[in-house]
Amino acid sequence: MFNKAMILSDSSLEEIRTISTLNPISAYKPLAELISESNLNLVESEYLISPGTSILMPEGNNWEENKDRENALIIYSALKNFKVSYASDERLWVTLAFGEFFEYTKKRWQPVNGSKEEIAKSLKNHWFAPTSRSKWRDQSISRLWWVGYFAHSIPGLEASKVLDVLYLNSELVNSFLGHPRTISSKRISAILLNLLHDRYFNDGRTSFNREQFRLWMHLIDLRGGKINFDTLKAEHLKAELVSILNIK
Repeated sequence: MFNKAMILSDSSLEEIRTISTLNPISAYKPLAELISESNLNLVESEYLISPGTSILMPEGNNWEENKDRENALIIYSALKNFKVSYASDERLWVTLAFGEFFEYTKKRWQPVNGSKEEIAKSLKNHWFAPTSRSKWRDQSISRLWWVGYFAHSIPGLEASKVLDVLYLNSELVNSFLGHPRTISSKRISAILLNLLHDRYFNDGRTSFNREQFRLWMHLIDLRGGKINFDTLKAEHLKAELVSILNIK
């Protein structure tokens, strides 16, 4: 069963943003308290969400312990028929971060020393999402949905294999979801992800090397500037990418 999500009104979103800027300690609390203290309003949205959705609490800071992989699938599944255009609505993500998933967001992005400055920084980066970059990269809940969406949008590749690659290292998430040019093509991404999965998870697997991976991405961009990869036949595109991945 899915219900229409109740989300902050435009004015209420801006009210919380103002509070978090002027006195971040006053904003660092669950949505119910903020609504009561500041007379905030919720409005019905067209977004369908599974009521009572719960996500896993982080158990540490590394990739296995922070539960991002599992939670990306949970959030993606919790939002039914959710369009990419919907993901631009900051009101939804802020409502979820302060609402159902406040304790998760606090645990996942708890400021190191809890000072006013650290809390203000955490609120700005992980509760709010004013830019496209912050939505896929920083905001506590929207970043999970974006990974889930990406994993389910690669043609001919199981979501689990996409997640295998993405959660090898933060460099992978940043490259595939934030890459400005070449990797924005799902066709190129599908072939590259398959090649990376073979390299890192099949027999004879190699360990991830951040600098080597950055070099590959740089070379893909350079070669992509000379060759329109998307115009190549699949076997030729694969051959081009294989030749790059063989560069040491």
